[in-house]
Amino acid sequence: MAYTVFFLANVMKDTKTGLELSTSLDRNNIQRRVSNKDGQIEFVNVPPGRYGLILLDGASTYSLVNPDDGKAILLQQRLVLSSNLKQLNFVNLPLN
Repeated sequence: MAYTVFFLANVMKDTKTGLELSTSLDRNNIQRRVSNKDGQIEFVNVPPGRYGLILLDGASTYSLVNPDDGKAILLQQRLVLSSNLKQLNFVNLPLN
């Protein structure tokens, strides 16, 4: 997915149970990246925390799920020098 916009969205939790409920996307206060010609993205200087990976297509946003198991892609950022994810291949995205 070359030249596609991706956001990191904060993960929202139930204040009583701690259960992760959803992601909250604030386009003004969160990191945004455009994938390169090979579809790769890199987020840098991300504060520690849990984030959902969000794809932007025009006016629509999509919280991405792992194509292997259908679970939401949630990223845990810790204080590390580098963190690499495996390659994810999406074939059924609702994009034009």
